[in-house]
Amino acid sequence: MSEPSVQEVSLIELLSFIVDNRGRSCPVAEQGFPLIATNSVTDASRRVVPKDVRYVDQETYDTWFRAHPRPNDILFVCKGTPGKVALVPDPVPYSIAQDMVALRADKSKVDPLYLYYRLSAPDVREQIEGLHVGTLIPHFKKGDFDKLRFRVHGLEEQRRIAAVLGALDDLIETNHWLSRRLAELQRATFLARWDGSARTKLAQVAMVTMGQSPPGETYNESGEGTTFYQGTRDFGWRYPRRRVWTTEPTRLASAGDVLVAVRAPVGKLNVATEETALGRGLAGLRASGRQATLLQALQADSAVWEIHQGTGTVFASINKAGLSDLSIPWVDDDGLESRLADLDAAIRQLVEEGDSLRSARDELLPLLMSGRVRVSEDLAVA
Repeated sequence: MSEPSVQEVSLIELLSFIVDNRGRSCPVAEQGFPLIATNSVTDASRRVVPKDVRYVDQETYDTWFRAHPRPNDILFVCKGTPGKVALVPDPVPYSIAQDMVALRADKSKVDPLYLYYRLSAPDVREQIEGLHVGTLIPHFKKGDFDKLRFRVHGLEEQRRIAAVLGALDDLIETNHWLSRRLAELQRATFLARWDGSARTKLAQVAMVTMGQSPPGETYNESGEGTTFYQGTRDFGWRYPRRRVWTTEPTRLASAGDVLVAVRAPVGKLNVATEETALGRGLAGLRASGRQATLLQALQADSAVWEIHQGTGTVFASINKAGLSDLSIPWVDDDGLESRLADLDAAIRQLVEEGDSLRSARDELLPLLMSGRVRVSEDLAVA
């Protein structure tokens, strides 16, 4: 491979347009075209993951906004979590207002997908961290885009880099989509066997272990001791993702136990993948020989948790007595448990594969952007 063509530029030099609707409060409606918030832009996905979605009516959509994002624009969060980015899909399913802009790449200078990854790279994120202002609510000023400078490859190399990283993200998204569909199949399988009325007290089918946080000085991130989960901030899709350890575990859950949030948001669920120390925001539920059934029972009927969402003085909460007394849908069937457990195994394999792909992408990204690793014309990485 020939030596790469690399030059240092400012972000503003790579753009043909900025969609900027900041500075005014957008009027919202009960329904209409989605208006996304900044928390929909996440490092976990190349695409927006809609949260706290509001809506604008057609008149507002047509007249209030200065401009709308187009396919392959890059959403850039300016306030709260400055520098988080997402790629706009085709067709565009949302509008944007305060606290973020959409960056339109000048395609004669930069490939849009490459620019998305370049802005995601650690060296650029560190620059953004150094440029944003504000203590309570950090924000990045649009006028500082010209101060954000970084090295970019030539266009052909950009496209090859984007193709490799994009292929990894495509696989990650496919695995996530498949795991979600299998979870839907689990739910449908359980509901098909449940007659809609059979219920039992949780304490009749499961042992409840309430969490108790170990001493703070025993926590570490080096892998010493027992995996420790404090609460739902540690939760991922189906299984916990964020990990710390403790050398003095107190209340323990075993692999396969259902983890449930006992403080707001009460009822959020995950499944332990290993022996786990439970923080005070969690409880571990163990139904011997019926773990897969228990998870579906707790997810099948939202009314199980509704009564507990408003209790507590500051935070909604549920205690051991309340958990034990929960009336949950129930089906006691070996065949059902076996089918649900098989689906659990398939979901876990997909989640683990997705995590491995994500780790590979995150390790490869800075190597490609720094030039320490290159992509040949046949898309081989060397």
